[in-house]
Amino acid sequence: MSIASWFRRTFVPLKRIDPRFGSMTFQRMSGRHGPSYWEGSGTFADEEVEFLVDGDESGPTEEHREHVRRLELTWREIEPRLAHHLASRVPAAELGDRSRRLADWSLSSLALPSNPATSRHDRAVEIGYMECGSGELLTFEMDGFEPRAARIGN
Repeated sequence: MSIASWFRRTFVPLKRIDPRFGSMTFQRMSGRHGPSYWEGSGTFADEEVEFLVDGDESGPTEEHREHVRRLELTWREIEPRLAHHLASRVPAAELGDRSRRLADWSLSSLALPSNPATSRHDRAVEIGYMECGSGELLTFEMDGFEPRAARIGN
């Protein structure tokens, strides 16, 4: 590999326009700090969200796009499950003075593992919300289309 190609590969970020995820930038990771991923923003369920899609330099896959399409098609059934999980299963000690009402939070991100269809055996799809007012992050880990866990903060 020439010095010029090494320099481009190392320091010049890859960018692309994805048909589902919009304008994206590749975030190369060493592996010690997690997998490499594509970062971008676009629309999901009529909300502007950030997309974080695990993958290599070739970009998001059709499997990623299809999974997001299925999530969006069933969003009216999924979001009430997230609200119920927040209201009934997130410990009060973890929430502190933050709201248990999902209506007080705003959808902010979707993070997809390298293989979202088998996320039960890999990192799970994550749906992020920001608390209106404080900007605190609430992340739901999904098991298919069901919430399995939630956490506050990064």
